[in-house]
Amino acid sequence: MYKYHVQYQALEYANSILPVPEDYPLKQGIAASFRSDFKELTEFAKTMYLDIANAPEKYGMPLADVNEVNSDIVSLMGRGLVHLQSWLSLHKAADVLYALSCLGKIENDILKVDAQMFSSKVKEMKLTGYSPIFDGLSGIGFVFEDFAKGKSKGEYFTVAFPANPTIIKTLKTYCDCRNNIRIEKRSAKEIMDFHAFDYKFTADHSMLPEINWVRDRAFTWDTDAQEFYVAFYQFMTDKLKAEYNCDDPHADFYIHGQMAAKLRYEDDHIRCEIGSFTNPEYKEIMIKAKKAKRTFFALILYLRIKDDNNKDRFDKFPAHIIEHMANQKCLDCNAFEKHKVKSGGRCSYTVIWEYDGNENKNCAFGCFHFENPKIEDILAYCELLTAEYERPGVKNIVRTHVRC
Repeated sequence: MYKYHVQYQALEYANSILPVPEDYPLKQGIAASFRSDFKELTEFAKTMYLDIANAPEKYGMPLADVNEVNSDIVSLMGRGLVHLQSWLSLHKAADVLYALSCLGKIENDILKVDAQMFSSKVKEMKLTGYSPIFDGLSGIGFVFEDFAKGKSKGEYFTVAFPANPTIIKTLKTYCDCRNNIRIEKRSAKEIMDFHAFDYKFTADHSMLPEINWVRDRAFTWDTDAQEFYVAFYQFMTDKLKAEYNCDDPHADFYIHGQMAAKLRYEDDHIRCEIGSFTNPEYKEIMIKAKKAKRTFFALILYLRIKDDNNKDRFDKFPAHIIEHMANQKCLDCNAFEKHKVKSGGRCSYTVIWEYDGNENKNCAFGCFHFENPKIEDILAYCELLTAEYERPGVKNIVRTHVRC
């Protein structure tokens, strides 16, 4: 379909732009009409990224061929396997708009920008080679007066969008919200993506329902994974009173302050988080580049089931869950020799449990690591968590959990 990484990455960005809720709570001082205006801004953002995908050279993007094996291909948490240079360069378009909006003063739906201040701002942001961005933006509706070839012709230059003048004010409001973001419940700047024009930058986080964060995180996931994530969240928070904390790289759900569960996409090579892809063709390209065979959706439970637990704990568990657990044999890998010394020769990550009269010895890294979990099994998964975290004294236990 495409030849270069940045083309696929631009398409991923276009596909990952969140829909704007009809009635989400806005920050104080923002008019209700902003919601509809912001929808128009996100549509422009999609147009911009699709234009980059179709003509990356017009924006001065690095042209890294997807068919060339390159050691610079890296894994970025939550964003999948990407060519780092082109991925970061893709941010330039939104970064230029941010710099213009931060510095510009609106006069009759036109931004008036101080040339010297703009020059200082792009240096501060370490933006280089941004001149082609202006050329690209000019091709999709922006008009820059007194600015050409990366330089202003005078003390000031102006920015307009004649086809939809309201976009200028909407863009400035969005950028101002990024500057004034306050961390309330979570590490918001880590979760939200400014370059994907996330509406939550303009939302009142104290009033925004938590389910919005849940659904938004899973927006680009496969339908089955989205549905499981939402259902698992609802069960965990309603029944187990778990805390949802999606900005933690190790766990999404906590019980009594302890890591309890995480859901993510991973590969079958290093078993690390790789994120999801919206384009199947790019997914295949990057899986091949990572020397993996496939990716899958996984549920990870952080447990320490010991051999002194109830013998009948698993008697009523679904057969396929028992089969999965039993197949994750302890490999005696010597990966945790220090833990063995402390525990008298036993690896603290070894799980010993009994089922149908048979004792099983398994590795916790795989035993509670479930591929493509099903909604109908949520009760069974949560019974495992309940048995672990609702035991007497569990609130006082300090664990070093398995981090797969």
